[in-house]
Amino acid sequence: MRAIDLTGQTVGRWAVLARAENSPAGGTRWRCRCACGVERVINGIVLRDGRSQSCGCRKLEGLAARSTKHGHAAAAGASPTYYSWAGMWARSTNPKHGAFVHYGGRGFTVDESWRDFAVFLADMGEKPPGTSLERIDNDRGYGPGNCRWATAIEQARNKRSNHILRHPDGRTATLAEWADTLKMNRGTLSDRLRQGWSDERALTTPVRQWSTRPEPGPDPP
Repeated sequence: MRAIDLTGQTVGRWAVLARAENSPAGGTRWRCRCACGVERVINGIVLRDGRSQSCGCRKLEGLAARSTKHGHAAAAGASPTYYSWAGMWARSTNPKHGAFVHYGGRGFTVDESWRDFAVFLADMGEKPPGTSLERIDNDRGYGPGNCRWATAIEQARNKRSNHILRHPDGRTATLAEWADTLKMNRGTLSDRLRQGWSDERALTTPVRQWSTRPEPGPDPP
């Protein structure tokens, strides 16, 4: 059956520009431009039945509309705090987001109370210049008590593999680099630091071979 020509039509915020290459399954697809300027290739069936109305900007603007009373999503432009909040939700819930695989795709969620921007703002305060939203415990999702505004250096140091350690001879390197240099298991080095060992002790204490006894505890105060 011949495909219905949608060229020139408007569906929601999509303006249909031209016919695109068929999908691998043979479905008709169209190149479209959203009212916000984003261009995408959309399956004809989701255009005809109305399932696709925009690139996603309509949903974000709906969220913004509910937040304008706080002055963070005004018509002149959303605030840095609001953008961080919206980005947090996007990478945690939208499979099409470029970073979803590292967040929502790994099971990291956002506390439901933060669905309301006002609650997020009350918990976190306004975003200080030069910072971004960071999870304190990288094994947990976003929510009260596990997030802070952190600088790029602070965020890098919070990544276990990027933990900067100083050797007694003055050299510095990341945890991962030291583990490779010393031919030590990264988990062993990470566990030592988690137990409260100093950099010097963690890097210079030989690993017991074939021992069932646990390594010593944290450094004495």
